Amino acid sequence: MNKRHENEDVLTSEVIAISSDGERLGAVKLRKHNSGLDLVWVRSSEPGVLDWQGFSADKDRLWGKEGGGVVVGFDSANVVFYDVQMPEVKPETFSSMVHMQAETRLPLPVDQMEVAFKRGELKDDQVSVTIAAAQLTTCRH
Repeated sequence: MNKRHENEDVLTSEVIAISSDGERLGAVKLRKHNSGLDLVWVRSSEPGVLDWQGFSADKDRLWGKEGGGVVVGFDSANVVFYDVQMPEVKPETFSSMVHMQAETRLPLPVDQMEVAFKRGELKDDQVSVTIAAAQLTTCRH
């Protein structure tokens, strides 16, 4: 959902992400705007409640008076995260370098995984990169 902050002349985006630890569901609401990323809230279900679609069905509880937006649910048991350091390369080759780094670490063949990454800071000629990889059967578009 995109909208304007009341006191800022900037475009913002909001998303709710829901994940399971096997015992209960956890959810976070994030708000991105030009000055950074804010954690709006963190919530969890009662123990034993693992139906994320039911958990996200109460739109008023999740979004409040602001209305609706994007809700993302995934089974984190099939998601892996890697923090890697890479040498600084040209912007047009950076993505392919990250994917090559990810492929060497993936628990499954690359054609069975969806890979995303976030570029971090450059320090001592090394770029910090966070890579997330999810089994394709986990990703529901």
